Amino acid sequence: MKTALITGGSEGIGFAMAEWYAKRGYAIILAARNKTKLLCAAKALQKYKVPITAVSVDLSRRQQVYELVERCGDVDVVIANAGSGGTGEALSRSMQDDENMVALNCISVMNLLKLYGRKMQARGQGTLVTVASTGAFQPGPYIACYYATKAFVLSYTRALAEELKGTGVHVCCICPGPVKTAFYEKYGGNMPFIAQSSEQVAKCLEHVENKSVVVSGWMNKAMLLVPASLRMKVVGKIKKGSEQIPQENQNFVEDVIR
Repeated sequence: MKTALITGGSEGIGFAMAEWYAKRGYAIILAARNKTKLLCAAKALQKYKVPITAVSVDLSRRQQVYELVERCGDVDVVIANAGSGGTGEALSRSMQDDENMVALNCISVMNLLKLYGRKMQARGQGTLVTVASTGAFQPGPYIACYYATKAFVLSYTRALAEELKGTGVHVCCICPGPVKTAFYEKYGGNMPFIAQSSEQVAKCLEHVENKSVVVSGWMNKAMLLVPASLRMKVVGKIKKGSEQIPQENQNFVEDVIR
């Protein structure tokens, strides 16, 4: 039986991707920080009659990334989905908050791909999937650090995909636009009419073995045809004012708008 490891798999996009693989007979390993949500997600997946393992882990800590890989051993699919985000003026945001975001969104993803990529390359097979954002394709005023981290994820994944061509290891970056998740309850904004469901984003997994980048939804693909400078201005207008959100709501972990 094949195994899929999904970080940030306790809810939202991560859970939908776990469900996508469970329906196809994969054993599932869910990794996330919140133990309560993890247990609820694991219970919900039991109906698919496949082995489910839930691992509570803080991936922003490098040592816990190593421990996760050691505990899980060889797997067939790794989905690096866990991430955090935050809004507000770049110069006003806490250094620590943004450093934590970079640690989780960039460093943990890079290290997870390195550790599992080496294993998969050695045996000549496997699939590595990252989850970035359409925000990776242009800067994001008032959400600058988050968009920058997703640009890193997209760039790193594409480079790794090129390096591993012909090795039997598939590498793909999925880039959703707005998604109907808990983000809007925390952010306080209005959900865009183009927002997709997590299940719609999970369907992108159909393409990870033959594409290095998958943008979810035709409307998101169409919007990327607009010049990046104009998209940046639009993002700035939408996000401006989010610095007024209470501090406790400015940072949201694991399931964020894409």
